[in-house]
Amino acid sequence: MARRYGSSPRPIGDRNPTIRITQGTVGVPLGWPPIPSPRTLSSSGRPNHPRPSPRRRCRGRSRNDDPRRVTMIDVNALINAQPPKGNYFAPDVYLQGDNEFGLLENRSGARLIALPDTLIKGLFTAIDSELGIGAGVALTACGKTWGSAFYKRFADELQEYYGKPIQAMEMVEFLQTFKQCWKSHGYGLVDIDLKYYQNGFIVAEVVNSPFVACAPQGKCPMGFLEAGILTAFFSQLTGENLHCEQTTCESLGAEKNLFILGLKERLKPVSAWLTEGHDHATIMELLCRQQG
Repeated sequence: MARRYGSSPRPIGDRNPTIRITQGTVGVPLGWPPIPSPRTLSSSGRPNHPRPSPRRRCRGRSRNDDPRRVTMIDVNALINAQPPKGNYFAPDVYLQGDNEFGLLENRSGARLIALPDTLIKGLFTAIDSELGIGAGVALTACGKTWGSAFYKRFADELQEYYGKPIQAMEMVEFLQTFKQCWKSHGYGLVDIDLKYYQNGFIVAEVVNSPFVACAPQGKCPMGFLEAGILTAFFSQLTGENLHCEQTTCESLGAEKNLFILGLKERLKPVSAWLTEGHDHATIMELLCRQQG
């Protein structure tokens, strides 16, 4: 039984904003006036202030602005909605291992191997002693083979996880996923600069490269493996046969390794500009000017 004030036949509780629950929905009336306290009521039980007529109260409002309308929320949709998925390559869930058996695998069950520094240094030394000046070409070819397999595994795992191909991903989401993937595999830190994309170039920055750190120091840019990996990866991603040139290298004392990706004919002058002593910023300016 609702409480009555004075002789008013209208229960005050009828004007109280309530939450009405129906099957599968929750409704909350919005914008209702507060309940007047008993002190504001006259002896007849009605509020002292005049109550506007329905005509004046609704004047100038559309049907959608009526505060008595109820906003409905589908509870079933909220319950069944899938939560947003995090980064697939987050290291705390992507890398899994068994110390007892010495196994290392990713979250999809694929086996991973750890390459010690001694092995990488031995590979650089052996290839350099066997091929000499052609070592860079061989390492780049190895990187391209590695990059092709890397792209296929990257695309397959993400499509299975997110339910869409990587070409359908938002650019920010793709870049964050790629950067985390590179880091989780122990390749260092990578950043992709799309500032020159409209000119036909992609700039990749790699810091703390384990391959460059194990390569001979002070001779020449030694990011051949990364150059091959990036070339194969972005060639398959863009559908173009890309080429890669390295402009700075940690093996020569630089703070980071910078790579330029683009069509081979557009990158032909880069080697000559490096010989002339131009830095990365100048080379990018010359490349953009050449395209303009």
